[in-house]
Amino acid sequence: LKRRDEFIATANSDVDKAMQDNDPDKALAIIDKATDLRMAVRAVNQQFAQALAAMLPAEAAAALNARVQKASYPIIYRTTRGQKTFDVADTLDGLSDSTKASLTELRVAYEQELADVNTQIRQTVDKYEPLEPRTAIERSKRVMSGESPEDVFGAEDQDPIREAYDKRRALDDRYCKLVADMLTPEQVAMLPKAPSKQAMQPIIITRPVEAQ
Repeated sequence: LKRRDEFIATANSDVDKAMQDNDPDKALAIIDKATDLRMAVRAVNQQFAQALAAMLPAEAAAALNARVQKASYPIIYRTTRGQKTFDVADTLDGLSDSTKASLTELRVAYEQELADVNTQIRQTVDKYEPLEPRTAIERSKRVMSGESPEDVFGAEDQDPIREAYDKRRALDDRYCKLVADMLTPEQVAMLPKAPSKQAMQPIIITRPVEAQ
């Protein structure tokens, strides 16, 4: 922690100076070292969270792990539209016993799929988020090497993190439709609305890598 804090304190200004000196390789080296230190802190956090969980009974350990994951990845483990939809459906008046039973079974299936999708998102974030700070520097280096700025900055890069979140959105859409198909139009009107196109713009993930 001390090494990370000391290095991060001047990392941004050191990167800026390296770029002003037309030395993108030095800037990348600074970014890489900062990322390594942050990931080392993340590893320590995970190590001790697992050690604490191992000392607890199974149920308490599962609860601790869930809280750690939610605190470490708040965007991934926030309440989804699918979960909100099931919460509202459970409170609706006029549901038959068979519909209530079907909603319960459907929610169990949804939560199982959601857990798998969230794990995939977390693994994708762990793999690709540490690489993001390099992107701007690498692009600037390419321009310095003679590539056209239009080609470098105009191309749309593949975004594995965005694609992972898109899979969860598709999961929510599928299950929300299944819930709606069990209800009357009046009941459907009370369910959470699908996000607007504006709300579905790319999520900006600012969580520090070491927070995991």
